[in-house]
Order: sequence, then C-alpha cells, then structure tokens
Amino acid sequence: MRSRQTGHRAAALDAGKLGQIMLNLERHDGYFPVTCALRLVPLLFVRSGELRCAAWNEFDFSRRLWVIPAQRMAAKYEHVVPLAPQAVKILRELKEYSGHGTLLFPGVRSPERPIDISTITVSLRKRGYDGVKLSFDGIRSLAAKLLPDLGYKQNIIDLQLAHTGRTRFDPWQHLPERKTMMREWARYLFFLRDKALRNTSSQGGTSC
Repeated sequence: MRSRQTGHRAAALDAGKLGQIMLNLERHDGYFPVTCALRLVPLLFVRSGELRCAAWNEFDFSRRLWVIPAQRMAAKYEHVVPLAPQAVKILRELKEYSGHGTLLFPGVRSPERPIDISTITVSLRKRGYDGVKLSFDGIRSLAAKLLPDLGYKQNIIDLQLAHTGRTRFDPWQHLPERKTMMREWARYLFFLRDKALRNTSSQGGTSC
C-alpha cells in the first residue's frame, strides 16, 4: 500500500501537467461545495481533514487569513493559512452557498456534517490528467517541490506545510513572507492554468 501511494505522489509531481490539472479541477460540474473544494486544494495545499471540516468562523477575510484550531491539526497546534486573492474569490462564492451554516462543505444529506473524504479524493483522482493520480498528499508534495524553485527557503515552506517535527512551532512566525509566498504560488498556478487554456484553445478542443 505504501509503495502505491508513493507512486501516486510521484506521478503528481509533474509541473508540466499542472496547468491542465488546474483546468480539469475547474470543470467539475456537480455539487457546488465539492467544486469549490477541488479548486481550493492546490491553492491552499492543506491536509484533507483540515479542508473538509473547515468552519466559517475560522476565516478572517479582512486579514485574508484562515486560522485552523489546534484540535483539527495533526500535530495539535494551531495553524495559519494566508489566503491569496484567488482563494478569497472562491471562498466568497462558496459563502453565498453555505455561509448560512457552520461548515464550508456541508454534506448533501446531512448539512451539519462535512462532506465525506472520498467525495473529494475520488473527484481529485478522476480529474488527474494523462493518468496522473491526484491526492491531497500529492498536491502537498508538489508544493514542497516547486516552492524552492520560486525562491522560498525550506523553513518558510515547512511552516506553511505545518511540518512541525518534534518541536512546538509558532504558527504566526514569518507570516509576511508566507503571505507573499502564497500569493506568488497562486499567481504561478493560474499562469500555468491560463497557458494550458491557450494551448487547448489553439488545438480547437477541450480535454476533460
């Protein structure tokens, strides 16, 4: 099982396919919260439970921050996720749909419970491109691989990935640098997405 998961992560770590993957994630036309979740996964690169169980009271739109409480983090430490403008736009669209409740991604049959993990992961894998199998871990690995190429130091990247190791860490540390990094990461993703869209248009068709 371990080698299979590693293979999926390795397959996902191909920046050349990332633009098309971004397009494929946008083309989900089912349950709107799932569509928004798929679009947010690459922008935020958090773990599955952190995203799936997100609550509206964790978001500070005035400061463009998502503060995940310690009880929902794997290491049981609070975590801070800066929100790029592209992520804020998606979240505001989603708020029109589910903002009257507690959860960002309420279940279809039980709105008081979050959508099932398989609902997102299966949708991710279905939207892999050219055989790539996508996962939350794959997206996190992708960010970890590509962010150094954008000029960011490993300690900044590790903080944003909430790689705490064995020591307690300050989730607010290096926040200005992390805000800049998340904005640049979003711009990079949408640059690749727009490039893929132009290539698709020039070929006179679409790829689903």
